[in-house]
Amino acid sequence: MLVLGYFLSILIGVSLGLMGGGGSILTVPLLVYFFDVDPLLATSYSLFIVGFTSLIGIPPYIRDRNINRQLVLSFGIPSVLAVFSTTYFLVPILPEKFEFSTIVLKRDFILLLFFSLILIVSSFSMVGKKNLEIKKTPFSSVKLLITGLVTGCLTGIIGIGGGFLIVPALVKASKIPIKKAIGTSLLIIVMNALIGLLAMRDYSKLDFELLISILFFALLGMILGVRLARKIDGNTLKVFFGWFILILAILILVSEMCKVFY
Repeated sequence: MLVLGYFLSILIGVSLGLMGGGGSILTVPLLVYFFDVDPLLATSYSLFIVGFTSLIGIPPYIRDRNINRQLVLSFGIPSVLAVFSTTYFLVPILPEKFEFSTIVLKRDFILLLFFSLILIVSSFSMVGKKNLEIKKTPFSSVKLLITGLVTGCLTGIIGIGGGFLIVPALVKASKIPIKKAIGTSLLIIVMNALIGLLAMRDYSKLDFELLISILFFALLGMILGVRLARKIDGNTLKVFFGWFILILAILILVSEMCKVFY
């Protein structure tokens, strides 16, 4: 399982390098099911791994001028504020169990259930539209603001960097090319991850040896992903990745339901 887990860690970087997102979608279930990390703690691990991997993947996009600074600010600021608020104020007060009348659900179950539902929604958004390149229309700052807040909340609660939300949002709201959206997305992910880590109140539970080992393989994947991004159509890969995370979401749902009812 550990060998397979480290192999899958490579896909974290490949996904980020190719599509500017999707790394944390793989990171959280990878940590929970292959490395036996607590789901809530896995969100913090995800911030570290995905944030640092994205940082390493940014230079090629800077060199090719595929980062939009204006969008980094207009999208990134509300996203960062949401990350800090949820990580610092909301996450620490989440109870271990939630009671609904006679039903008692563990926090880990609810987090993974919520995570799998997010995966399903994102998979349909990827599979449903094969082409993100659309004609220029007026810039939508409202859409960017709302999506930035949503992305930040997701990042703070379940450790999702939000690239699968950021890239489509940047393309649809500001009408920039997908390559530039990917580069911009990576920088915003780094900002979110950094703020999320700074907002953490307890670092004593982090296993830095595990973090560094997974990060090493993720960085290898990032190098490969950035190189492939120049040769492979991103929209085709987006559809393939959409089907992949849909299967992943179903597996998580089945696994967690089996734990509850059996």
